[in-house]
Amino acid sequence: MATNLRRWAGSWIFAAAALLACLAPPLSAQQPSLAAHPRQSDVKEHFKGLSLGVTVVGDTSAAFADAIAREIPRWKEVATKANIQLD
Repeated sequence: MATNLRRWAGSWIFAAAALLACLAPPLSAQQPSLAAHPRQSDVKEHFKGLSLGVTVVGDTSAAFADAIAREIPRWKEVATKANIQLD
């Protein structure tokens, strides 16, 4: 049986909704340039050297939200088939 597991992690900033409405667009716009920052290659090489199969990706908050949204149905099906329930 083939298995394709992905683990993802992200960074979030929590603040009042009005503040986030002002901050989110400029912060999100900076994400791709942060991913291209020279130090980012150090991070990528570090994880590559650990041989864990980790791929470091920098993207916008909207792209991260889309990735999570695509994963939810998949893991909902796994939980349902395995009869996994929240306590």
